[in-house]
Amino acid sequence: MSVYGDVSDVSYYKKVANGQLCACAPLSLGYGSCGAVVAIGPQINGSGLETEPYFQGTLQEKINRPAVWCHKIVTHWLDRAAPTLGSGALVIGAVTVGLLLATVARQYACTLITIAGVDHGRVNYSIEKGLATQGDVVPDTSSPHGLMTPVFTYRGICISMKLDVAKSQASEFLTVSASDDVQEDDEEVGVDVTFEYTGKEACIQTALYTARPGGKVAMVAMGTSIQTLPLSATHLRELDNLCVFRTANTLKMRVRLLEGIGKPGDLPSLGSRFTHRVKGLGQAGRVLKGAGRTVDGEGRLVLKAVTEP
Repeated sequence: MSVYGDVSDVSYYKKVANGQLCACAPLSLGYGSCGAVVAIGPQINGSGLETEPYFQGTLQEKINRPAVWCHKIVTHWLDRAAPTLGSGALVIGAVTVGLLLATVARQYACTLITIAGVDHGRVNYSIEKGLATQGDVVPDTSSPHGLMTPVFTYRGICISMKLDVAKSQASEFLTVSASDDVQEDDEEVGVDVTFEYTGKEACIQTALYTARPGGKVAMVAMGTSIQTLPLSATHLRELDNLCVFRTANTLKMRVRLLEGIGKPGDLPSLGSRFTHRVKGLGQAGRVLKGAGRTVDGEGRLVLKAVTEP
């Protein structure tokens, strides 16, 4: 079995918590894995499963998952957002799952997809691989001229100023994502669906200003537990704010998408996302440390780091 360090693993490794889920006993990591099934019990019928609650991950030599904590697969961000054919979408968070989200959104229905993140490498990767149609890189430090960028100035300011920063950043995203036929005074300006995958307050505030009237904002990540959000802005534009946790009824769709890899107009190869590999459980620490970075020590892009047996 190969184990890759996902966002949950990195969060537990660094903070001993994943959002509101805190580790209160020794915990084996490895919540993203794939491998070959070599033996099954006599009553196994082939159903897809979700393992909840968090118990022990797959970074161990032998795994015995209690049957009571195995559940048939439920809920998903694209099912919740339900974009229609020709929709425009914005993905905030050019992390690995954000890239996957953009990929599947294109297969679903979205024709214009903008991906936004703080790392040039990941945003450029999504454009080069055809995962998104546009990209926007948001600097998170002061500029070479000493000026403060929106994300940098967010820290330590009052809520009204924070919302002004969010509006400014949303305007930049919409400028990048706008199609050629959008007029400057168009009251319907905005994307049909915004997927927010950072969980950070500043990014969720921004997301709520990016959707068009009657549009949707899907909050996919588990982020900061308590946040201040501009709900009046969502009420005025009648936005649907969708909160997502885990996946639902998606096994058949996953299989169909994977079967289409390599065919014209279908899903591009996913293999290039596994950028780093190490051998043996003893190297798992290297994977977890590296998975939280955007580039390695040699300047190479980091997307997925894998521990192989």
